[in-house]
Amino acid sequence: MDIVWKRLAAYAALGLLAACTTPAAPPAPLPAPVVPSSSPAPPSPTAAPPVSPAPTRPTLIVFARIEWDTDRGFIGEVTTPEQLARMRLRSGREATVSAGVLPYQRPGVRVFVYEGLDGCSNEDATLRIAPPVMFPELPFVANCMVPQWYLVVFAVPTKLVPDPLDIGCAPGPITCPRRGPPR
Repeated sequence: MDIVWKRLAAYAALGLLAACTTPAAPPAPLPAPVVPSSSPAPPSPTAAPPVSPAPTRPTLIVFARIEWDTDRGFIGEVTTPEQLARMRLRSGREATVSAGVLPYQRPGVRVFVYEGLDGCSNEDATLRIAPPVMFPELPFVANCMVPQWYLVVFAVPTKLVPDPLDIGCAPGPITCPRRGPPR
């Protein structure tokens, strides 16, 4: 460590440093470097995901534009790990949804997925709660010749979720708020 301070003092004397002060005592030595093994250690399966603050209102936690060529999307609740494990998205974005949902899985929060909302150049969505129906809305941005498709996920405080609840939308591309059978 002493050699580092000598070099800094030499650079300062040559004007290569704006200022150089020598502390009363050299700093504590750095810990020995960790040499990575030849293969990285896998992430711990028991490591808890980061926890997000509990929402106080419906909170959009995933918003993604998706490629879409089908007439039905997934609409459902993924509050519990079991529900999340059973989720099958036609867009293939399960990893995206799981990453967004895991920090919100806790008592007092329910999580809902809507896949296949049609819109045009959207960047946001809101969740409308009109008991017993709960449905997403994309704000009007523009008219487009070919619709764009979106996947949205909301975390909702349990106390705001209607009971009974109808999260179903009309069959086919999601056309909320028309009521349809829950899926």
